[in-house]
Amino acid sequence: MHASSIVYALAAVATGVPPVGIKAVNGVVIATENKQKKKLAQNCYLTYREPIPTSQLVQKVATVMQEYMQSGGVRSFGVSLLICDCDEGRPYL
Repeated sequence: MHASSIVYALAAVATGVPPVGIKAVNGVVIATENKQKKKLAQNCYLTYREPIPTSQLVQKVATVMQEYMQSGGVRSFGVSLLICDCDEGRPYL
């Protein structure tokens, strides 16, 4: 990755609304000013009638970002992500 791409991505992230993620013993809270209207990985639910496992969601997001970055002539994603889940009563952030 080019150094200028990293600078661009960091600048884009800095212009966004900062989220806050808090992990407690019994849950996770993510707070931000923006509300996400589109649900990511909805195909998994429609196909299997259960939510996508968090590890699979994280892997899919990382794969999309990596494939995009490896195509020629594109800029870095200017995004930071907080992903949370509660699996078997244990919170993850």
